[in-house]
Amino acid sequence: MSIKIKCESKLTDDLSDSLLNKNMNDFWKSWRNKFGKRDTKAKIVEGYNSNEDIVQAFKSFFSQTCVPNDPSTHLKHKKVFEREFAGYLENENEDVDSFFTVSDVDSAFLKMKKGKAVGVDMVSSEHLIYAHPCLVVSLKMLFNLMFFYGYVPTEFGKVTLIPLLKDSSADASLCENYRGISLSCAISKVFEYAVLCKFSSLFQTDSLQFGFRSEIGCSDALFTVKSVIDYFTKNGCTLTVSALDISKAFDRISFYALFSKLMARQLPKPIIRVLLSWYEKSFTSVKWNDCASEWFQVTAGVRQGGVLSPFLFAIYIEDVLKQLKLHGKGCKIGGVYLGCFLYADDILLISQSVSCMQDMLNICCKVANELDLKFNGKKSVVMRIGNRCNMQCNELLLDGTVLPFVDELKYLGVIIRKSLKFSRSLSSSKIKFYRSFNSIYSKVPGAPEDVLIHLFKSCCLPIITYACEALIPTRADLKVLDKLVTSAFNKIFKSFDCSII
Repeated sequence: MSIKIKCESKLTDDLSDSLLNKNMNDFWKSWRNKFGKRDTKAKIVEGYNSNEDIVQAFKSFFSQTCVPNDPSTHLKHKKVFEREFAGYLENENEDVDSFFTVSDVDSAFLKMKKGKAVGVDMVSSEHLIYAHPCLVVSLKMLFNLMFFYGYVPTEFGKVTLIPLLKDSSADASLCENYRGISLSCAISKVFEYAVLCKFSSLFQTDSLQFGFRSEIGCSDALFTVKSVIDYFTKNGCTLTVSALDISKAFDRISFYALFSKLMARQLPKPIIRVLLSWYEKSFTSVKWNDCASEWFQVTAGVRQGGVLSPFLFAIYIEDVLKQLKLHGKGCKIGGVYLGCFLYADDILLISQSVSCMQDMLNICCKVANELDLKFNGKKSVVMRIGNRCNMQCNELLLDGTVLPFVDELKYLGVIIRKSLKFSRSLSSSKIKFYRSFNSIYSKVPGAPEDVLIHLFKSCCLPIITYACEALIPTRADLKVLDKLVTSAFNKIFKSFDCSII
């Protein structure tokens, strides 16, 4: 027996034993050890081949992404904030000694996720979770002192950024094809969780913002969008649907404008003071292999890797919804506004006419300019759904850029087709399904059926069942899904007998 066959036999035996003993940790550990992603870091980036030069190239690239789109607008927001903040301090009178309790910090500890990489402080979540209970008391005192003095430790503002390739098929030699994964101080995350637990009601957003809300997700947004489109198309309307993309949304916002919005929500002054201290001492260092760049200051955007950052961004972008509602532009059902849907920075607009859609786009552009955000005209598209979906319409402009009318539109991982009614395309899901299954089957073709079935259910089935609970498949869709599953089972059981399948 060859060495290759012995290794494959050993792997399938380990997987089968783990599955039989219902030990899923060992099952996936064996799988990852054999087929997990290897380190495929590029050897040459932007023409450089040494780690020292590559990390400097990444530093130059990422330092340019976390600056304001328009420095003059950013400066204007800063002046407005400083003027409002002075009066805000005079009018507020909070008892900061009673802000955090031991229970608040302990609840924050329970939200910490294990197995995460350490930040610049080299403290992991496990260090805090399994520490002596007296640490909770010490951190409670630290957090209250931070609130009292409006100051955060310098280490709180330091973040290590790890460049990761966005797409395995992208050119790994270009910095623009990388995104940064941020590693921050573990204690700072405890502090953010404590703030979120203590003041969760102050971070609530509009019901049409489906991102970063408890027990709300993509399925809820997709179901609502489908329901709105179905309601109008069944009544003979042809809807205009626009999907807008914001360039570097999280990295470009003016945090001074954000603080003004937090004051409008009547957040306690200690929170504003702490956030101001925190954001003004935000520094990032890029790490590539064993090399780290010098620290550079972040002058715009929400903190990368921060627990509060998604909620702060949702508050920042909410002005788009407010202005559209104020002007009454977009679809309504029974007096309820349903013309704009947000999921983080994903914006979907729905209107009953093309002219109304142009008004909505103009409002969005005006709000974006006020917030110092820029729309990406190349990634923003328009589509028509209804009886007159194939009729030629006037051009729609987004900040001077003509938006293309498309036959398919991708929203939250689902491809929506131009049709007489809401229709979902499964073409990309089919390709991903076959790619995933064939990749698995080619690695362990001789594995027992129970092992292959478990891998199929874990890695392949979710691809084609994604959002099915919100977008109930049609008969045609069910036939496609049934064919996909049957073809996979034919290979697993090595039979074409329908009774066996």
